[in-house]
Amino acid sequence: MPSLMCKQIRRQILSESDVKGEGGTHMPRVITWVIHVYIARAAEEAFTLGNEEFVKENWKAALEHFSRAADLNPAKSEYALHKAAAMCKVNVYTNASDIIWRANS
Repeated sequence: MPSLMCKQIRRQILSESDVKGEGGTHMPRVITWVIHVYIARAAEEAFTLGNEEFVKENWKAALEHFSRAADLNPAKSEYALHKAAAMCKVNVYTNASDIIWRANS
């Protein structure tokens, strides 16, 4: 069963897929936009799940979710910093300091 996010994206594609301009369709631009939105939402969803696991002190699961969020959207330093915090909780200090350094530069 598709998630709510997938249903919303599908609706957006269908509502914009018939947009035409001079010389043809704008479909590639719509698809690019949809991909960016999907990735941003997937990253935010992973980040939210990471926060939920972090609060439960389930450090490894939190690290997995924060890592996914940071991989999906490396431009958002908040994701990387939370990943580093989870890494500290599982005693991976060396890599955590590298992540913090890159996130702040």
